[in-house]
Amino acid sequence: MAAQTVADQTGVCADGAKVVDCLRSKCGERRRGVGVAEGQRVMEVWASEASGSWTIVMTLPDGSSCLIAAGEDWEPLADPTPVAGRGA
Repeated sequence: MAAQTVADQTGVCADGAKVVDCLRSKCGERRRGVGVAEGQRVMEVWASEASGSWTIVMTLPDGSSCLIAAGEDWEPLADPTPVAGRGA
């Protein structure tokens, strides 16, 4: 149900603090990964191990955050496959 709440808003941008508050309080998600994308945008993966919901968020330099994708059945990997050229 929580993933559907976010999925209904996918593509919507809002104040970053409000997006984070919603992901934490309404979806029970926590940030699981982060990286810097082109144009100083920050890409984040949020997920809840309890419900299995997940959300990908892009935060812009102005502080607004946009919901890019959301879904269900999140499963953390204990031993992720190494990225080529980065060692094992």
